[in-house]
Amino acid sequence: MKRTSRFNRPFLAKADLSDPYGESKALFYDLKYAHFRAYALETKTLNRLFGDCCHEKSILEIGCGTGSYLCEFHKLGWLVAGIDRSEHMVHCAEQKLQRCGCTTAELFVMDFLSDNARIQDKKYAASILLYYFLQHAPDYLAAATLLTKLRQSLLPKGSVVFEVVNEEVYAKKRASSRIGEVYELQCEPYTVRCFARSYYENNFKVVVLYFTIETPEGPLVHIDRHRLRVFSYHQLQNLCREAGLQVVDVYGAYDLSPFDIQTSDLAIFHCRVK
Repeated sequence: MKRTSRFNRPFLAKADLSDPYGESKALFYDLKYAHFRAYALETKTLNRLFGDCCHEKSILEIGCGTGSYLCEFHKLGWLVAGIDRSEHMVHCAEQKLQRCGCTTAELFVMDFLSDNARIQDKKYAASILLYYFLQHAPDYLAAATLLTKLRQSLLPKGSVVFEVVNEEVYAKKRASSRIGEVYELQCEPYTVRCFARSYYENNFKVVVLYFTIETPEGPLVHIDRHRLRVFSYHQLQNLCREAGLQVVDVYGAYDLSPFDIQTSDLAIFHCRVK
Protein backbone atom coordinates (compact mmCIF):
# COMPACT_ATOMS: atom_id res chain seq x y z
CA MET A 1 0.00 0.00 0.00
CA LYS A 2 1.33 3.39 -0.96
CA ARG A 3 0.34 6.41 1.13
CA THR A 4 0.46 9.77 -0.55
CA SER A 5 0.26 13.31 0.79
CA ARG A 6 -1.51 14.62 -2.32
CA PHE A 7 -5.00 13.80 -3.49
CA ASN A 8 -6.74 14.92 -6.66
CA ARG A 9 -10.27 15.89 -5.64
CA PRO A 10 -11.96 17.12 -8.87
CA PHE A 11 -13.34 13.64 -9.51
CA LEU A 12 -15.61 14.01 -6.46
CA ALA A 13 -18.01 16.17 -8.43
CA LYS A 14 -18.52 13.27 -10.84
CA ALA A 15 -19.46 10.73 -8.18
CA ASP A 16 -22.57 8.66 -8.87
CA LEU A 17 -24.55 8.14 -5.67
CA SER A 18 -27.57 6.51 -7.35
CA ASP A 19 -26.43 3.01 -6.36
CA PRO A 20 -24.55 3.18 -3.01
CA TYR A 21 -24.04 -0.61 -2.97
CA GLY A 22 -23.41 -1.12 -6.68
CA GLU A 23 -20.48 -2.13 -8.86
CA SER A 24 -17.98 0.50 -7.68
CA LYS A 25 -18.68 -0.19 -3.99
CA ALA A 26 -18.30 -3.96 -4.41
CA LEU A 27 -15.02 -3.57 -6.33
CA PHE A 28 -13.65 -1.04 -3.82
CA TYR A 29 -14.70 -3.33 -0.96
CA ASP A 30 -12.72 -6.24 -2.43
CA LEU A 31 -9.64 -4.22 -3.37
CA LYS A 32 -9.45 -2.35 -0.06
CA TYR A 33 -9.95 -5.32 2.26
CA ALA A 34 -7.58 -7.51 0.26
CA HIS A 35 -4.94 -5.13 1.68
CA PHE A 36 -6.35 -4.55 5.16
CA ARG A 37 -7.73 -8.00 6.03
CA ALA A 38 -5.87 -11.32 6.13
CA TYR A 39 -8.90 -13.47 5.27
CA ALA A 40 -7.23 -16.88 5.37
CA LEU A 41 -5.33 -16.27 8.61
CA GLU A 42 -8.28 -14.63 10.35
CA THR A 43 -10.59 -17.47 9.31
CA LYS A 44 -8.17 -20.06 10.70
CA THR A 45 -8.18 -18.15 13.99
CA LEU A 46 -11.98 -18.07 14.04
CA ASN A 47 -12.03 -21.78 13.21
CA ARG A 48 -9.85 -22.40 16.29
CA LEU A 49 -12.21 -20.41 18.49
CA PHE A 50 -15.26 -22.25 17.18
CA GLY A 51 -13.64 -25.67 16.98
CA ASP A 52 -13.94 -26.69 20.61
CA CYS A 53 -17.62 -25.79 20.95
CA CYS A 54 -19.19 -26.51 17.56
CA HIS A 55 -20.00 -30.14 16.85
CA GLU A 56 -21.78 -29.16 13.64
CA LYS A 57 -19.74 -27.02 11.27
CA SER A 58 -22.36 -24.56 10.02
CA ILE A 59 -21.81 -20.81 10.10
CA LEU A 60 -23.85 -17.67 9.38
CA GLU A 61 -22.17 -14.38 8.49
CA ILE A 62 -24.19 -11.21 9.04
CA GLY A 63 -23.11 -8.57 6.53
CA CYS A 64 -21.24 -11.04 4.33
CA GLY A 65 -20.36 -8.51 1.61
CA THR A 66 -18.76 -10.23 -1.37
CA GLY A 67 -18.23 -13.50 0.50
CA SER A 68 -14.49 -13.62 1.16
CA TYR A 69 -14.81 -15.05 4.69
CA LEU A 70 -17.46 -17.54 3.55
CA CYS A 71 -15.06 -18.87 0.91
CA GLU A 72 -12.35 -19.40 3.51
CA PHE A 73 -14.75 -21.18 5.87
CA HIS A 74 -15.90 -23.40 3.00
CA LYS A 75 -12.28 -24.41 2.40
CA LEU A 76 -12.12 -25.49 6.05
CA GLY A 77 -15.16 -27.75 5.67
CA TRP A 78 -17.93 -25.50 6.96
CA LEU A 79 -21.46 -25.23 5.59
CA VAL A 80 -21.78 -21.50 4.98
CA ALA A 81 -24.65 -19.01 4.90
CA GLY A 82 -24.54 -15.26 4.48
CA ILE A 83 -26.81 -12.24 4.73
CA ASP A 84 -26.34 -8.81 3.18
CA ARG A 85 -28.80 -6.06 2.36
CA SER A 86 -27.09 -5.35 -0.97
CA GLU A 87 -28.30 -7.46 -3.88
CA HIS A 88 -25.14 -6.67 -5.83
CA MET A 89 -22.88 -7.74 -2.94
CA VAL A 90 -24.76 -11.03 -2.60
CA HIS A 91 -24.48 -11.61 -6.35
CA CYS A 92 -20.70 -11.09 -6.09
CA ALA A 93 -20.60 -13.50 -3.14
CA GLU A 94 -22.47 -16.14 -5.15
CA GLN A 95 -19.94 -15.85 -7.98
CA LYS A 96 -16.96 -15.95 -5.60
CA LEU A 97 -18.29 -19.04 -3.80
CA GLN A 98 -18.89 -20.81 -7.10
CA ARG A 99 -15.30 -20.08 -8.15
CA CYS A 100 -13.98 -21.66 -4.94
CA GLY A 101 -16.10 -24.77 -5.54
CA CYS A 102 -18.90 -24.11 -3.05
CA THR A 103 -22.32 -25.19 -4.33
CA THR A 104 -24.18 -25.48 -1.01
CA ALA A 105 -24.01 -21.89 0.29
CA GLU A 106 -27.22 -20.19 1.39
CA LEU A 107 -27.22 -16.46 0.65
CA PHE A 108 -29.98 -14.00 1.48
CA VAL A 109 -30.62 -10.40 0.44
CA MET A 110 -32.17 -8.91 3.57
CA ASP A 111 -31.70 -6.60 6.52
CA PHE A 112 -31.16 -8.96 9.45
CA LEU A 113 -32.21 -6.36 12.01
CA SER A 114 -35.63 -5.60 10.52
CA ASP A 115 -36.43 -8.76 8.56
CA ASN A 116 -35.02 -12.17 9.45
CA ALA A 117 -38.20 -14.18 8.76
CA ARG A 118 -36.54 -16.31 6.06
CA ILE A 119 -34.02 -17.79 8.49
CA GLN A 120 -36.16 -18.04 11.63
CA ASP A 121 -36.40 -21.83 11.26
CA LYS A 122 -32.69 -22.25 10.58
CA LYS A 123 -30.09 -22.89 13.27
CA TYR A 124 -26.33 -22.51 12.97
CA ALA A 125 -23.43 -23.65 15.13
CA ALA A 126 -21.58 -20.35 14.78
CA SER A 127 -21.95 -16.81 13.50
CA ILE A 128 -19.68 -13.87 12.74
CA LEU A 129 -20.29 -10.11 12.58
CA LEU A 130 -17.11 -8.56 11.24
CA TYR A 131 -16.29 -5.21 9.59
CA TYR A 132 -17.71 -3.46 12.70
CA PHE A 133 -21.22 -4.59 11.69
CA LEU A 134 -22.65 -4.17 15.20
CA GLN A 135 -21.69 -0.49 15.15
CA HIS A 136 -24.08 0.11 12.25
CA ALA A 137 -26.98 -0.35 14.68
CA PRO A 138 -28.70 3.04 15.10
CA ASP A 139 -28.88 2.84 18.90
CA TYR A 140 -28.30 0.62 21.94
CA LEU A 141 -31.74 -1.02 21.71
CA ALA A 142 -31.21 -1.93 18.04
CA ALA A 143 -27.82 -3.47 18.86
CA ALA A 144 -29.39 -5.50 21.68
CA THR A 145 -32.16 -6.65 19.33
CA LEU A 146 -29.62 -7.65 16.68
CA LEU A 147 -27.60 -9.77 19.12
CA THR A 148 -30.78 -11.33 20.53
CA LYS A 149 -31.98 -12.33 17.05
CA LEU A 150 -28.52 -13.68 16.34
CA ARG A 151 -28.54 -15.78 19.51
CA GLN A 152 -31.94 -17.17 18.48
CA SER A 153 -30.43 -18.32 15.16
CA LEU A 154 -27.75 -20.38 16.94
CA LEU A 155 -27.82 -23.96 18.14
CA PRO A 156 -27.54 -24.69 21.88
CA LYS A 157 -23.98 -23.86 22.97
CA GLY A 158 -23.53 -22.05 19.66
CA SER A 159 -20.72 -19.53 19.35
CA VAL A 160 -20.46 -16.02 17.91
CA VAL A 161 -17.59 -13.63 17.23
CA PHE A 162 -18.09 -9.93 16.58
CA GLU A 163 -15.59 -7.11 16.31
CA VAL A 164 -15.81 -3.39 17.02
CA VAL A 165 -13.33 -0.54 16.77
CA ASN A 166 -11.67 0.39 20.04
CA GLU A 167 -12.63 4.05 20.07
CA GLU A 168 -10.17 4.86 22.87
CA VAL A 169 -7.28 4.15 20.49
CA TYR A 170 -8.97 5.31 17.27
CA ALA A 171 -9.77 8.76 18.67
CA LYS A 172 -6.17 9.26 19.81
CA LYS A 173 -4.76 8.28 16.42
CA ARG A 174 -7.10 10.63 14.56
CA ALA A 175 -6.72 13.55 16.97
CA SER A 176 -3.57 14.74 15.21
CA SER A 177 -5.14 14.56 11.74
CA ARG A 178 -7.34 17.56 10.95
CA ILE A 179 -7.87 16.68 7.30
CA GLY A 180 -8.06 12.90 7.11
CA GLU A 181 -6.18 9.94 5.75
CA VAL A 182 -5.11 9.60 2.13
CA TYR A 183 -3.87 6.41 0.56
CA GLU A 184 -3.30 4.74 -2.78
CA LEU A 185 -3.55 1.02 -3.47
CA GLN A 186 -1.89 -0.65 -6.45
CA CYS A 187 -3.94 -3.73 -7.35
CA GLU A 188 -3.18 -4.72 -10.93
CA PRO A 189 -4.90 -3.86 -13.21
CA TYR A 190 -6.50 -1.32 -10.85
CA THR A 191 -5.28 1.75 -8.99
CA VAL A 192 -7.38 2.88 -6.02
CA ARG A 193 -7.10 6.38 -4.57
CA CYS A 194 -9.01 7.11 -1.39
CA PHE A 195 -9.52 10.03 0.95
CA ALA A 196 -10.95 8.95 4.32
CA ARG A 197 -12.29 11.44 6.86
CA SER A 198 -13.95 10.78 10.20
CA TYR A 199 -15.54 12.91 12.90
CA TYR A 200 -17.73 12.41 15.95
CA GLU A 201 -21.38 13.43 16.11
CA ASN A 202 -23.14 12.81 19.43
CA ASN A 203 -22.77 9.06 20.06
CA PHE A 204 -21.71 8.29 16.50
CA LYS A 205 -18.49 8.26 14.55
CA VAL A 206 -19.12 9.38 10.98
CA VAL A 207 -16.69 7.96 8.40
CA VAL A 208 -16.69 9.37 4.88
CA LEU A 209 -14.72 7.71 2.07
CA TYR A 210 -14.16 9.40 -1.29
CA PHE A 211 -12.53 7.07 -3.76
CA THR A 212 -11.79 6.54 -7.41
CA ILE A 213 -10.78 3.26 -9.08
CA GLU A 214 -8.82 3.50 -12.30
CA THR A 215 -9.89 0.50 -14.40
CA PRO A 216 -8.99 -0.53 -17.97
CA GLU A 217 -12.51 0.58 -18.97
CA GLY A 218 -12.22 3.98 -17.27
CA PRO A 219 -12.59 5.42 -13.75
CA LEU A 220 -15.21 4.35 -11.21
CA VAL A 221 -16.04 6.99 -8.63
CA HIS A 222 -17.85 6.59 -5.34
CA ILE A 223 -18.60 8.34 -2.05
CA ASP A 224 -19.27 6.12 0.96
CA ARG A 225 -20.63 7.44 4.26
CA HIS A 226 -21.05 5.39 7.45
CA ARG A 227 -22.50 6.30 10.83
CA LEU A 228 -20.94 3.96 13.34
CA ARG A 229 -22.41 3.79 16.82
CA VAL A 230 -19.80 4.28 19.54
CA PHE A 231 -20.13 1.70 22.33
CA SER A 232 -18.09 1.64 25.50
CA TYR A 233 -16.50 -1.60 26.63
CA HIS A 234 -18.98 -1.74 29.52
CA GLN A 235 -21.93 -1.29 27.13
CA LEU A 236 -20.68 -4.13 24.94
CA GLN A 237 -20.46 -6.44 27.94
CA ASN A 238 -24.04 -5.49 28.89
CA LEU A 239 -25.29 -6.03 25.32
CA CYS A 240 -23.98 -9.59 25.34
CA ARG A 241 -25.51 -10.33 28.72
CA GLU A 242 -28.92 -8.89 27.75
CA ALA A 243 -28.90 -10.93 24.51
CA GLY A 244 -28.32 -14.19 26.40
CA LEU A 245 -24.70 -14.51 25.34
CA GLN A 246 -21.83 -15.38 27.66
CA VAL A 247 -18.54 -13.62 26.91
CA VAL A 248 -15.82 -16.27 26.68
CA ASP A 249 -12.98 -13.88 25.96
CA VAL A 250 -12.13 -10.54 24.35
CA TYR A 251 -9.09 -10.21 22.09
CA GLY A 252 -7.24 -7.22 20.72
CA ALA A 253 -6.21 -8.79 17.40
CA TYR A 254 -6.55 -11.97 15.36
CA ASP A 255 -3.33 -13.32 16.84
CA LEU A 256 -5.54 -13.73 19.97
CA SER A 257 -3.52 -11.28 22.02
CA PRO A 258 -5.52 -10.04 25.03
CA PHE A 259 -7.62 -6.91 24.58
CA ASP A 260 -6.04 -3.78 26.05
CA ILE A 261 -8.29 -0.73 26.06
CA GLN A 262 -5.25 1.59 25.86
CA THR A 263 -3.45 -0.05 22.91
CA SER A 264 -5.69 -2.48 20.96
CA ASP A 265 -7.14 -1.25 17.66
CA LEU A 266 -9.98 -3.78 17.82
CA ALA A 267 -12.13 -5.44 20.43
CA ILE A 268 -12.96 -8.97 19.23
CA PHE A 269 -15.66 -10.58 21.37
CA HIS A 270 -16.01 -14.37 21.47
CA CYS A 271 -19.35 -15.36 23.01
CA ARG A 272 -21.45 -18.51 23.48
CA VAL A 273 -25.14 -19.10 23.96
CA LYS A 274 -25.88 -19.39 27.67
